[in-house]
Amino acid sequence: MRQDSIVSKLAAYVVVGINDAGRKEVLTIEIGENESSKYWLGILNSLKNRGGSRCSYPLL
Repeated sequence: MRQDSIVSKLAAYVVVGINDAGRKEVLTIEIGENESSKYWLGILNSLKNRGGSRCSYPLL
């Protein structure tokens, strides 16, 4: 990504879940710089807060 003439590396993370029917669903797509435990905790909390109970099993 280029911002103010500075190039930085970012990753796109796709969080997929499996619903009760056994089908995969994309729950969210996140852009991030690192994979720290705080980062993933934030993603999982945001899914929980927005009502992520549609899918039984999130796959990270």
